[in-house]
Amino acid sequence: MEVHDNSSGNDWLFTEMMRLKLYFHLFIPTTLDTAQGYPTGDHSIFRDIICGKIEIVKALESFMVEAATTSDASISGLDACTRLNSFVEDAVLLIRILKSPADFDRRSDADSLLASNHPFRMFDARFSSWKKRWKGPWSSASESRLQHFWDDYKDGLCDAIFGLWPAPNNYRAFHREKRGDEDADGCAATLLRSISLGVRPATHVPKGMRTKLLDAGSIESNGPFRFVTTDLLHQHLMIRAHKIFVYTNWKKWAGIRHHAVLRNEYKDITTFDILTSQERHSHNVAGNIREDLCRLHRSIQLTIFLLFFQSSGTKETPHPPRRAWYGRHKETSLDIARRLGIMETEDEVRERINVILEKIGTSWESLLEPDVGFRQDDPFKYRLDDVYSTLQEWKPTNFLEMRHPGYGSVDAVALYGFYFALMVGVIAIIGFALTAAQTYAAYKAIG
Repeated sequence: MEVHDNSSGNDWLFTEMMRLKLYFHLFIPTTLDTAQGYPTGDHSIFRDIICGKIEIVKALESFMVEAATTSDASISGLDACTRLNSFVEDAVLLIRILKSPADFDRRSDADSLLASNHPFRMFDARFSSWKKRWKGPWSSASESRLQHFWDDYKDGLCDAIFGLWPAPNNYRAFHREKRGDEDADGCAATLLRSISLGVRPATHVPKGMRTKLLDAGSIESNGPFRFVTTDLLHQHLMIRAHKIFVYTNWKKWAGIRHHAVLRNEYKDITTFDILTSQERHSHNVAGNIREDLCRLHRSIQLTIFLLFFQSSGTKETPHPPRRAWYGRHKETSLDIARRLGIMETEDEVRERINVILEKIGTSWESLLEPDVGFRQDDPFKYRLDDVYSTLQEWKPTNFLEMRHPGYGSVDAVALYGFYFALMVGVIAIIGFALTAAQTYAAYKAIG
């Protein structure tokens, strides 16, 4: 295929006109004044959003190249641009459909509310154009087989419009393969399906939460819990068998903060809302989660910084590296962040923390106050509550776990009694070994 270079030196298969066309339809304008609502603007968020937008366009390009080469492997050169342009037109039409208001008068007696307004049903108008693109062996494919590919293509194109293609399991097809738990929230139609959304009143927010308890270094030093990364958004802050899953790629979601489908001025139900409601709600019920999706970038970034960087860039000193009584090196929060691949320079961390604290207050403790928006409307608010309560209530359940000091619920007398008993046991074993060695040496001398 012909390659087109953009000004930054990256290679594109899209022509400049294709990129501009997609960019225009996909996003609302981004300026420093609108990047996050701060009076002076915020360069870090601005960079995230612009880079996120570019990544979404790149995801669309990858998807369309996959679709074009699947339908006709012989395309190359100028013909490639012509063929890709047909897929660009598909994307533009689907974006317009997703932004359009739901027409509740459209349904017939035989249609449900969701089915009659489903965007894929409206997009079926492109099926005849799409069929004509299939060349070579595909030209004799049965109608049912093409229909199957068409259904997958619609799902995949919708995912790509939001930067969700290819899927985390790297199954490269029009649409991701469904594999049990991986399918929970894996595509545009099911985003945040397993997460309890909505705004809760300040009176329902747990009070008295301490940020120190949520410091990653403290969590791993004082108990059996360990942080692990996940590529699946719906596993963020989930706890399984002493593993705390963390989704670290918050920058991936920056582009959708200013996505035209989500930042639609139309506040009532759109066809995109119909798409995301199909599996979230019961029959014939539609809801709007566009604001929740726009919060994802902010939400994940705040939880990452709360867990791993709350002592960085502030007047507080980070927890120094320590060694446990049994000799294991205890990692700081920064050590854990590096282990998980959260790569941020000190200047970037400091810049982001200053912006966060400017918004929420003078300290990280302010972030957990009941009247702060993060605690009321954040998509993962209940997950953070669960992490906190699990740590707060944790107690040893077996002999080996008694070596951990815990997070406030461990009996100090029992803990130090365990240390003393273990020390006595070690001394007794050493004494027994020395006695056995002396007995053996005496036996050998007599013999």
